[in-house]
Amino acid sequence: MTSKTTTAKVIAAVVCFGVTAAVIINKNNSNNSQTIYKKNNKDKANNNGSKDNGGNSSDISEESKMPESPASDFEYTVENGEVTITKYIGSVTQVRIPEKIEGKPVTEIGEHAFSFCKELTRIEISNSVTEIGEYAFFSCESLTSVTILAGVTEIGNYVFSNCDKLANVDIPNGVTKIGNEAFSECTSLTSVDIPDSVTEIGIDAFDICKRLTDINVSSDNPLYSSQDGVLFNKDKTTLICYPAGKENTSYSIPNSVTEIGNEAFSECSSLTSVTIPAGVTEIGNEAFCYCNNLKSVTISSSVTRIGNYAFTFCTNLTSINIPNGITEIGNDTFCYCNNLKSVTIPSSITRIGNYAFDSCTSLTSIDIPNSITRIGNYAFDSCTSLTSVEIPDSVTEFGIAAFAICKRLTDINVSSNNPLFSSQEGVLFNKDKTTLICYPAGKENTSYTIPNSVTEIGNDAFSECSNLTSVTIPAGVTKIGNDAFSECSSLTSVYIPDSVNEIGDYAFFSCTNLTSIDIQNGITEIGNETFCYCNNLKSVTIPSSVTRIGNYAFAVCKSLTNINVNSDNPLFCSQDGVLFNKDKTTLICYPAGKENTLYSIPNSLTEIGNCAFLSCKNLTSVTIPDSVTKIGKYAFNQCSSDLIIKGKTGSAAETYANDNGFKFMTD
Repeated sequence: MTSKTTTAKVIAAVVCFGVTAAVIINKNNSNNSQTIYKKNNKDKANNNGSKDNGGNSSDISEESKMPESPASDFEYTVENGEVTITKYIGSVTQVRIPEKIEGKPVTEIGEHAFSFCKELTRIEISNSVTEIGEYAFFSCESLTSVTILAGVTEIGNYVFSNCDKLANVDIPNGVTKIGNEAFSECTSLTSVDIPDSVTEIGIDAFDICKRLTDINVSSDNPLYSSQDGVLFNKDKTTLICYPAGKENTSYSIPNSVTEIGNEAFSECSSLTSVTIPAGVTEIGNEAFCYCNNLKSVTISSSVTRIGNYAFTFCTNLTSINIPNGITEIGNDTFCYCNNLKSVTIPSSITRIGNYAFDSCTSLTSIDIPNSITRIGNYAFDSCTSLTSVEIPDSVTEFGIAAFAICKRLTDINVSSNNPLFSSQEGVLFNKDKTTLICYPAGKENTSYTIPNSVTEIGNDAFSECSNLTSVTIPAGVTKIGNDAFSECSSLTSVYIPDSVNEIGDYAFFSCTNLTSIDIQNGITEIGNETFCYCNNLKSVTIPSSVTRIGNYAFAVCKSLTNINVNSDNPLFCSQDGVLFNKDKTTLICYPAGKENTLYSIPNSLTEIGNCAFLSCKNLTSVTIPDSVTKIGKYAFNQCSSDLIIKGKTGSAAETYANDNGFKFMTD
């Protein structure tokens, strides 16, 4: 499975059918020769079971031995007298890998060789093949049957991943390695037999196989075993994989087990309860993630480690009793456990990881023991039922936005003996109150005056405080952090004193009722997307002190009609309310709220910035001079579908219009 921070597999799309080009390329060097072949695949009557009249290859009997596919169905390389198939270019749906091509043995199916061959239904791999490369059959969505003959010794990473119709695979005795995620998301696979030759099974080899009910291991295998279709190491001390398709609602882990492996129960949606015996010391990363019907887990006192993401998205888990002996709650451990109402944290715990209880929306209270030293980034983010929190004197580190978007949280109270943090009226500060860390989002006050001692407003400090209509920032504040006031949907006006020199990224993002912002001279930096989606903001004045305006700082401000720059600013200027660099060679932002339907870009311009006209829906025509040589990719995104771009024939304007589906008209 992919963790919260999803790791995407970027795989080049392969066109697998209908290729008819005939190319032979020879590459030679002084050490060895390598030949790449691409042959014509026309006129293959009678090959692979095709009939003379164009009949289809599905007539092949499942019991019969399939005829070898011809060499012309493949691209391949020859090196040191051995053939590697690099790409399938045939058109039939049932394929048998030939043992030889041009008299040389086919020993390898290369990486991605059949990836995305969406019509392939059956594959038989010949005796000569010893290795199947990574992603070889990735996302062959019609593949139902695979026969691997005795020569193969290694099935690489992701080889059959995402083959969601694959119901049967025969792993021969001779295979020694099954790679990481080799059969992940094979959602039709029901059972797998592991022969005694297999000595390595990679991470998540059978992950998210939602119909898999049995993994059966040969009794002669020296390293692995099975019991009731569950995969273990040989002596059953590590539970490796409980098949996700099992229909049992409860399971008692055998007493021999000391470790529950990574993702061992991942996406086992039928399970409602699991009993973990005394003797288990470790619950691996993602061990029970996405067990969305799991309601209760009995964790024995012997457990000393619960891994990252261990119970992520266990959406029906209502309570958890963490045993005394655990020292750390890992990252994302209980993230998105939407029905988790109570958690007992023992005094042995010293650290609460990043996102540990993120989006536990039913959690009403949390007792943080006087042993916790660190509360991680977003640890209790979006715990929307949490009303108050007591911070003991042991806590010495707060992560970013630890209590952000807790919409009922009204009070964060810090022990007076804490050496690094303090609170005032339920608001969290550092000890000397120079940094405001968190204003609870559930407070009902409509206005707030920040204490005069404050010099920095921290990241996410007021994020989603939807009741606030005004905030007074005192002279002395020098920095407004990232997301500091993001999504404060009722905030109508903000005065930023001249002591402030930096406004962070997203600082006022989506403050949808903000109508005015008074930025005093002194600001040097306005971050990325700082005022993005401030839909009621009508005008902004940039003082002479500003030397950096981040990407999309004023994007999609639907009422914004004017961005005015002080004439003394050395790096920026404005003309008719449009933001440019100083010498008007780059157009940075055309306000989205302008009512003009026509606009002619100044002749001095050479570049239109990325998203410069984002969501300018009133414009029906923009004239771009031929002096413009560069137009940002998303320059006119979300503009009217009727927008006409005007310019010279052969100009950058014409190229951009044609590439992005806009009407073009010669000027």
